Amino acid sequence: MQFQEILVVDDSEVSRMIITKCFKISGFSDAIYYYAENGEKALKVLSENKKIDLIVTDLNMPGMNGLDFLKKLKEENLLENKSVVITSAPIDFVTEKYLENFKILGIIKKPLSPEKVINLLKAEK
Repeated sequence: MQFQEILVVDDSEVSRMIITKCFKISGFSDAIYYYAENGEKALKVLSENKKIDLIVTDLNMPGMNGLDFLKKLKEENLLENKSVVITSAPIDFVTEKYLENFKILGIIKKPLSPEKVINLLKAEK
């Protein structure tokens, strides 16, 4: 699985940089990375960059959170030709079940590591 353009959505700049570093170490060093602090800004980035093929998003963010962001993507058919990875603190069972409604590759619980990224993407091949 190879992604060319990756959108990282997280309200923490430090988390965005850690996520990027983990993905680069995991084999995505040649990808183009885009960043957004919440769902609203991520929608704007997606509207301007149609070739984004992977979205890595946190769930807990101010403004439009990750769940609302995913709902909007699904409503507007913006998940077509895009994969989604959730990065978040532990998620309750109800939320995890709800996420099954969306086209997601999987959930990586924080703290992120290159090993967690590799293991998730290996499982999806």
